[in-house]
Amino acid sequence: MSSHSWRIVDTGLRSAAENMALDEIILRAVAENNAPNTIRFLRFSKPCVLVGYHQDIEQEVRLDYCLSKGIEI
Repeated sequence: MSSHSWRIVDTGLRSAAENMALDEIILRAVAENNAPNTIRFLRFSKPCVLVGYHQDIEQEVRLDYCLSKGIEI
């Protein structure tokens, strides 16, 4: 793929897990030159908290609140 090629993708409403999986798939495809650079518009189907790999969930998130409100972590 040309490094100057871009695409815009709207993946619609998805769960947090689906959105993270799509991120991984797109990143790999671009890194392996199987897809052009991508701008992705994403939306979550229900409230969620995304926690990074190097983040401590207990320090970053009020777990009791999220559990009581049905917020996906």
